[in-house]
Formats: sequence, C-alpha cells, structure tokens
Amino acid sequence: MRSNPDLIEEMRWQLEKIQQRKAENERLLTGLGRADGEIGALRVTATSPNGTVAVVAGPGGTIQEITVREEALRMDAAGLSRLLTTTAKEAAARAARRQLEIVRAHAGPAVDPATALGPGAHLLTEPAPAPRPRATAEPEEPLGTVFDEGTAPAPVHHDEPVSDSDAFLRDLGFDR
Repeated sequence: MRSNPDLIEEMRWQLEKIQQRKAENERLLTGLGRADGEIGALRVTATSPNGTVAVVAGPGGTIQEITVREEALRMDAAGLSRLLTTTAKEAAARAARRQLEIVRAHAGPAVDPATALGPGAHLLTEPAPAPRPRATAEPEEPLGTVFDEGTAPAPVHHDEPVSDSDAFLRDLGFDR
C-alpha cells in the first residue's frame, strides 16, 4: 500500500498534467477562432495567362467575382469558356490551399485536408504536403500510479459525433 505523501504527490502531478492539457486546448480553441476570422476574410485572385480574365475565390473555393476585360470578348465562345473555367479552377484551388494553410497554422501541421476543407478538399490540384507529426512534450507518467491498479474509469468513446463541431474537433484529435 502506498503512503499518503506518495498519493498526494501523484495527485499533484496528475493535476498539473490536466492543467497543461487544459491550457493547450484553450490555446487551440483561441487559434481556431482566429483561423475562423481569417478564413471568413479569405479572398484569392487568379488571373488568366493573357491577363484578360480575373477570378476571385473565397472560403471553400467559392467564386465571388469574375472580371472579363474587353480583349477577352474577341475570343470565340469555346476559347472564352475554357479560359474562364481554367482561371476559376485555379482561383478555387489557390483559395483551398490558403484555407488549409490557415487551419494548419492555428491547429497544427498534421491536420488532414479533408478535415480542414471538407468537400472542398477536391479543389487541391496538387497533393498537399505530407503532414508532419507534432512533437509532444508531455511529462512521463511516474511508475506505479493509482491508475495502474485498475481504479480509473474506462474512457468513453462515441461512435457518432454529437454535432459537426464535435466531429471537427474529433478529427483534429481532440476527444471530448
């Protein structure tokens, strides 16, 4: 049987670990709030190679504006269609890449594109850089903790998330 001072020290260690995790979660939530603001203001412009068409895309690759210069109207319909389509796809892809960069800057580089962009992940024309695992600086658990004795409750795992935000946080690696 362990002594009271040992149990108290272990409880202090566990409390410190919980406080560190709480601080990290608060930092991430604050970062995600900033990311939300940055994504809401996202506007990316792509211009056609000949400079006659410009397309502005926003969050999720949504097309927000198309500008066609007079010179573009001298093209045949099929050529203008291809130019518009190509430029719009480029703008949407750039917006998707920028959105992924914003999320990774605030939530960490390991965020999967499908998690950050949802259905918009298909807009990425080039494969996104492989996520790098995040190094964690968690203290090692001391030997012989009270949790080794089978007294800790089993973690609760939900097969289905309660809401979209729960699913998003779960996909980022935060189980509630």
